[in-house]
Amino acid sequence: MSKRLISFSWCGRVLMIVTTFGIAAPLGWSDGLAAAFNSVPVGGVSDRTTETIQLSEVSVGLSTTASGSCASAACLLEAARSHSNGSPHHQALLTAAQAFVDPANLEHAVAKALSAAAKLEDPERARTLEPLAFALAEAGFDNLAGRVEQASPWPDSLREEEVYYLLEKGKVAEATKTLDRMKMPIRRLRVLVALVRKDKSLRTSQNLMAVEDLVNLIQDPEWRPRALLKLAQAQAAMANLDEARATLRQATDAALPVSDRYVLSDIAQTWAEFGDVETALGIASHVPRDGRMNLAAIAIAAVLARDGELEKAERIMDSAGADEEAGNFSGLARDLIESGQLEAARHFIDNKLDDADSLRWALAAARRQG
Repeated sequence: MSKRLISFSWCGRVLMIVTTFGIAAPLGWSDGLAAAFNSVPVGGVSDRTTETIQLSEVSVGLSTTASGSCASAACLLEAARSHSNGSPHHQALLTAAQAFVDPANLEHAVAKALSAAAKLEDPERARTLEPLAFALAEAGFDNLAGRVEQASPWPDSLREEEVYYLLEKGKVAEATKTLDRMKMPIRRLRVLVALVRKDKSLRTSQNLMAVEDLVNLIQDPEWRPRALLKLAQAQAAMANLDEARATLRQATDAALPVSDRYVLSDIAQTWAEFGDVETALGIASHVPRDGRMNLAAIAIAAVLARDGELEKAERIMDSAGADEEAGNFSGLARDLIESGQLEAARHFIDNKLDDADSLRWALAAARRQG
C-alpha cells in the first residue's frame, strides 16, 4: 500500500477519534488556527497556514480541545498539503477540512468537498472522502455521511477496515451494519468471524450457518485455506472444538500445496491456540522463510508466551530467527503489556531488549497500560 493511501487511512482513524464529541459543538480553536483556515483559498495553502498547522499542533489539539473539530480540520489539511496545490486530491481534502471549521454552513461545505472529489477516479475518490464520511457519521450527521458515501461507494476493503476499527471501540451493532453492506465473500467471511469471536451474543447457529455458506462459495485454491481457517475459528468460538480441529486439518491440507507463508503462519498459530503445539511446529517447518525468519514459529512462540511458557517461547523465537532489530521481541513485549501480562513482558524486556529504541517502544506500551 502506498504511503499516500496509508496517510488517508491514518487520517480517517484520527478523524473518527477526534470527532466523537461532535462538530456542531462550539469549536474553541485557537486564534492562530482559526486565522489560518480563514486565510486558506480553495486552490492553495497559504504560507501562514504552512507555518501554523504542524503535526505537533494536531497532536496537541487531540489532547486539549473540547470539541476536536479543530484537530479534524488540521488533520485533513495536513493530508491536503501532501498533494500539489490545486490538484483534485488537494482541493477535495481542503474543502473537507473547511467543512469542519464552518459548521453553520456544513451542508454547503460538504457539497463543495463532493464537487472537488468528483474529479478523482475510484478508488482514490473513496479514499479521499473516507475521512469526511466517517467524521460526519461519528458526529451524528448520518444523512450527510450517507450522501458522501453514495458519491463514491466504498470498496469492501475500506468497509473491512471500518469494521475492525468499530470492533476495537466495542461498537458491535455499527460493525454489523457495515458487514451487511459488504459483498465480497472472503471479506464478508473474515468480518463475520471477527464479529462472532468478539461478541458472545453473535455466537448463534444462524451465524455459524452463514459462515458455512460463505466458505462454500470460496473454492479458489488460493483462498480456500483461508476460508476453512475462518470456519475453524468460528467453530472454536462456539465451543465446537472437535469440529474446529477437523476443519483446521482441512485448512492445513489445503494450505500446504499453496505454500503461502502468511496463511501457513496463521494456521500454525491457530493450532497452537488450540493447544496442539507439536502440530503447529510441524506446519511451521513447511513455511518459507521471510528473509531468515520463520513467521509461523514466531507466531507460535507468541501464543506460548501469552500462556506463560516463556522459556519455551524464547527458544522457539531464537531458532526461528527472531530479531530484536526486526522488532519481533519488542513487538511481543508490547503485545504482552497491552494484554496485562506484565511479568511475561518483563522476561523479554530483561533478556532480549538491549536496543534503546526497542526498549523505549516497550516502555511506551507499559505507560499506556498504566
